[in-house]
Amino acid sequence: MKKFILTILLATAAAVGARAQAIQIPAFPTNFVAAPFIQTAAQWATSYNTNYVWTNGISIDTGVATTTGQSISDRLNVNYDLGQFDLGAQGTFTGVGSAFDSAGIHGTWWVLKKYDLKLGPTLDLNYQIAQSVATGKTVFSIAPGVKATKVISGNTYATAEYSFPVLTSGHATGSGTIYIGTGFTF
Repeated sequence: MKKFILTILLATAAAVGARAQAIQIPAFPTNFVAAPFIQTAAQWATSYNTNYVWTNGISIDTGVATTTGQSISDRLNVNYDLGQFDLGAQGTFTGVGSAFDSAGIHGTWWVLKKYDLKLGPTLDLNYQIAQSVATGKTVFSIAPGVKATKVISGNTYATAEYSFPVLTSGHATGSGTIYIGTGFTF
C-alpha cells in the first residue's frame, strides 16, 4: 500500500512539474502607457543634477496631505533653510480649499544634502483647531517623519513627506500622514 501511494505521489509530482514547464508567464507589456512616465520619474528621483544647489533662504510649498482613513486636505508650508536644518510653520485646510483645520511648526535635519536633493528626518508639532473646537479640549500631536525634497528648476522644487504621530492629546488622529507638494525658494 505504501509503495502504491508513493508511486501515485511521484507520478503526480512529475505531471505537475511537466505542466509547470509548459506554462509561459507573459512579459510586462512594452507598450504600457504609464511605463515611460514611471521610468522617467524614477530616473529623475534617483539621479543628481549638478547644475542645481540648495542655498539658504526662505521656501514656500503647497500640496496635498492625506491621512489613512481620512479625506484629502490642502497644506501650506513656509520654511527657512539654515544649512543642515530647516525650521518652519505649516497650516492645513479641511478638504481642498476649505476651512482652516490645523497649525503647526516643524523642523527638518538634512542628513543628505547633495546638489538638488535633500533627505532627512522631520518633527511636526501640530495644534488641531477644528478638533479642539469640536471637542472643547486642546488637541495637539507630535509627529516624527521623513522628508525628501528635490529641485525641479532654478527656484522650484518638489517635496514628499511621511509623518506618524507618536504623542497625541484629546482626539487627534493616530494615523500616518502623507504629504506631496511643490514650492519655490527666494
